[in-house]
Amino acid sequence: MKLSRAQFIRGIRVLALGPVLGLTSPRGRLPVAVGGARELWSDGRCTVRDGDRIHLWLEGSWDPKALEHDWDGTPLPSSSVTVDADGRGIMLLLRPPQPSGRFTLAYHDGRRFVLDLMTPGDPPKGDILPGRRALVAATWEAVETFESQDDIVRAEALIEQMRGFPLSLDIALQSELFSLQLARWLGRFDGLQVGLERVIDISRRYGNAPLYATALCERALHLGHIGHFERAAADADLAAAVPGLGLYSDQLQVNVSWVHIHRREYDPDAHDPSAELARAHASLERSESSLAEGARLNLAVAASQGRSPDLAAARRWMDQVDLAALNLRDRVFAHLVLARISHDARVVRSELERAASYAALTFDDDEILRVLYARARFEQESGAPGAALRHYEEAEAIVARQALLLTLEHERSFFAGRDRRSRSHYLSLLDRDPTRAMCMVLGARARHLHSLSVAVDSSPEYVEALTRHREKQGELEAMQRSSRELPQVELEISTRRANLERERLANDLRAARARLSSESPPWMCPIDARGERDVPQGTALLTMHPLPEAGRWWFAWKRYGEQPLPLVIEGAIDAASRWQAAKQVLCTMRDDDHLAGLEQLWVVPTGEFLDVGFHTLLARMWPQGPW
Repeated sequence: MKLSRAQFIRGIRVLALGPVLGLTSPRGRLPVAVGGARELWSDGRCTVRDGDRIHLWLEGSWDPKALEHDWDGTPLPSSSVTVDADGRGIMLLLRPPQPSGRFTLAYHDGRRFVLDLMTPGDPPKGDILPGRRALVAATWEAVETFESQDDIVRAEALIEQMRGFPLSLDIALQSELFSLQLARWLGRFDGLQVGLERVIDISRRYGNAPLYATALCERALHLGHIGHFERAAADADLAAAVPGLGLYSDQLQVNVSWVHIHRREYDPDAHDPSAELARAHASLERSESSLAEGARLNLAVAASQGRSPDLAAARRWMDQVDLAALNLRDRVFAHLVLARISHDARVVRSELERAASYAALTFDDDEILRVLYARARFEQESGAPGAALRHYEEAEAIVARQALLLTLEHERSFFAGRDRRSRSHYLSLLDRDPTRAMCMVLGARARHLHSLSVAVDSSPEYVEALTRHREKQGELEAMQRSSRELPQVELEISTRRANLERERLANDLRAARARLSSESPPWMCPIDARGERDVPQGTALLTMHPLPEAGRWWFAWKRYGEQPLPLVIEGAIDAASRWQAAKQVLCTMRDDDHLAGLEQLWVVPTGEFLDVGFHTLLARMWPQGPW
């Protein structure tokens, strides 16, 4: 279960991600946002106590040397104002010499900002701080209970209203973070990481610990989604170490644990967060927090993971989870855990089918993938390779679709390698079909390279189609939320209907993608079992893929008119050993007379072998030719 300050804001249409704060101001007034005041009015009045510090944020490119400031008409010493300027904006830290007075900030073009500071008392009308609290409370109520499209529209309007406060830096950052959280939930990854980095930077410079930690955790969740696991874990640990979080630290720890749990879905040797999560759960239970339910589910998931899962502990935690209180995405995980802890194949199959039904209702490709991989492994272990292959192939199609939703090339690159563990299980099913196995690896690499070559943000038509797709998905998800309480048969009918509509949306998006990349013909494997497609005579084709659970690498070598020759290299590969492994492959090919008559070598590298020069090795090892 992924908890956050906006944990229930799901299915809402994503708000526009423009400049991080989007501040506006009347003519002649500097667009300043204020943080740190105890009360704040829209006309620039605020209250402070002796020793308080005020932050003023001026977004955009400004010349800090062109700024002037004074206190009641007298220039302030440098000890009273600290200026932190970069290309993103200017953060001024004001240490008021007295609790009462007028601070004026002026720019060389004549624009000014005036802040009237007062000691706390009975706030006059117009105080925006209580207004902000009331708005946040109303937004929470709307997003936690929405069941219809009208509720979604209301929740969206409230979030947009949060952006309408003219001066509050806290509200501006919080509304932007809500927007980015929604973007991640709905798969709107374009601009997401850039936006999160802005919020992280500004909240850090401002010193708002909860916002800074939450934004760090959001970025960790996004990085984990695209497969950048090491950096995701670093962000999560950095968030957990943020001081001054108070009661929020336990809620944050549930988020942090989720980052590590997500990583363990792909790497069973990754850090187990159960100990930290158990401490947070105990604290949440003592405070009778509703978030304790999510912590229990996370503890059950963590116990069911790893190379030596503690299924008894997972069962104990699941016995304490109220399934009826969970949202759709958390029900997916709950039923996956129930499948993992059961030893009855019929129960396992039933739980996996239930998880698949809920995953389809989420319209979240990650949830659907998670279930597909689980079902494929179950069928594989049950001796049903055909069914397992169908699940793996459906998963490969979804991964290909997801890649084009990432606009940053390095994000797509990490994403391409995220599912290598599940792909290796797929590969193990193809031991008796080396041609199909080689095509699977080549196809995955081709889709990765194609996604890197397409500028998904360069076509207004594609962006418009993508926007329509997301909006409709949000509407469908909201309408389907009520289906989660249906009996299994009715749930399956509702799921089939949802899938038909989802497929129609996917077809529309595929058509837009086809127009986006119309110059690129559909990819076809360069080889096939019937020999209708093959490498040229005198040419060899070499590719590879990791088998991480077995600690091995799978290589495939193909010559004209011959079946692909698989070769497995034992042991994990790292930067130091990859060149030696490459030499081993080439030497084995030469010893078995597979280099005879070789005129050219095509290499399709993956993973750790991306920058290994196989051609250079051939020239060095056999300067006169390998034959």
